[in-house]
Amino acid sequence: MSAVLVIAGADSSGGAGLTRDVRVLAHFDTDTVCAITAVTAQSNSRVAAVHHVPPDIIRAQIGAAFETRVIGAVKIGMLGNRATVEAVVESLPPRESVPVVLDPVLVASCGGLLLDEDGRQTLVERLLPRVTLVTPNVPEAAALLGEKPAAGESSLIGQALRLLALGPRAVLLKGGHATGAEAVDWLISGQQSVRRITAPRIPATLRGNVPLVLSDASSEDWATIGVKILGISLTPQGGASAVTVYTAPAQAPMVNLEQLDQLGEILGNVSVPVGTYSAATLTISANPGDVALTVAADPEAGFSGTPGATIPASQIQIQGAQGAAGTLTVPVKVTFDSPLVVSASQNNALDLEFDLGHPAFIVGHTPPGAGTTLWAVNFNGPVRHRPIPDISYLVLRHLYGSVTAVASDNTSITITKALPTLPVMNPETPVSTSQSLQILADAANGTIFYDLDAH
Repeated sequence: MSAVLVIAGADSSGGAGLTRDVRVLAHFDTDTVCAITAVTAQSNSRVAAVHHVPPDIIRAQIGAAFETRVIGAVKIGMLGNRATVEAVVESLPPRESVPVVLDPVLVASCGGLLLDEDGRQTLVERLLPRVTLVTPNVPEAAALLGEKPAAGESSLIGQALRLLALGPRAVLLKGGHATGAEAVDWLISGQQSVRRITAPRIPATLRGNVPLVLSDASSEDWATIGVKILGISLTPQGGASAVTVYTAPAQAPMVNLEQLDQLGEILGNVSVPVGTYSAATLTISANPGDVALTVAADPEAGFSGTPGATIPASQIQIQGAQGAAGTLTVPVKVTFDSPLVVSASQNNALDLEFDLGHPAFIVGHTPPGAGTTLWAVNFNGPVRHRPIPDISYLVLRHLYGSVTAVASDNTSITITKALPTLPVMNPETPVSTSQSLQILADAANGTIFYDLDAH
């Protein structure tokens, strides 16, 4: 059985590139082998960094693919620069033996440049004459020709014909970037045969980025109030299905709410469908040991706990738990003081605040004749929405993790986050996560990094 060789870049967001190609081909029960041309760090809103794979490695990957499998077709995506284009051209077999499809990726959907000018020129001069089919969208077709984007069917067909004259066997000009109720593609092939392909246009689901933050209103009686948040979902205004915006890793980390006084613990910069949301639901783990309590060294007078003592799990009663033993959870619905509006062009942070001083949050009681104080923890009521009037003044607590990338223009750093194990261990032990956070340097207000340890 033959396979398709995909030559493309790796898109860290999963929205395009190698990941998407493999997923689509798998849907059609087609095997794939791959040659990676570049590794990108990008989100729905920007391309943070691009690492170009050395040309000799690209040649080696393509050669290994042809040695490993019978290649039935080649699909080419992001190339990045001239050296990569040349490496691919020099590694391809004649198109008479294997059909080659080129998707000329020039710019990311969020605006980042993915093929430089020298690379574009080399692609036009050397790669287009080697391919069976080239599949540009309207802006890409114009860029390859050095023209303005076409408007109207006759102009689109004219540009497709001029691309055909540059050497490919056929041109599929995709109309997704055009307007109208129909999406119209144009297939131009040998003898200048023109075929019009139409389908209803599907409205795109716009998304916006929402920094998701936890904070607290303080309590002087506890040194540690540790909780495990398994998930957070948002309820759209009007009653549509909830949208999951946060899912904890398999080993859910414990967050010490007491450390969040006047600070925020950012769970992630989540991608959320554009819309208006009226509430959030937190899912909190409620198994024995999933809530950790340590009394402060100097609690208020009359407090029942022993200063500095850790409360045994057997003496902590989590109210409202649901599910079976080992998978107990507490759902906590938080109705927003004002709707959370998510747009594609604006960041609106969501801060979910635990009121640690709420009289019903943690209640100590001693059963008659028992002599041991039991602590009832009730999350319904003490969790509330705290609007953030100006995100530029948000202060985050210490952030644990590893810096994995620095933008080439020094405008951001990317961190893979970790959390400390609770109760605290000696030596301190991190809990790894797969949460990648991009932190932007704010040129207007300033971004301060302090206590940045090198390892």
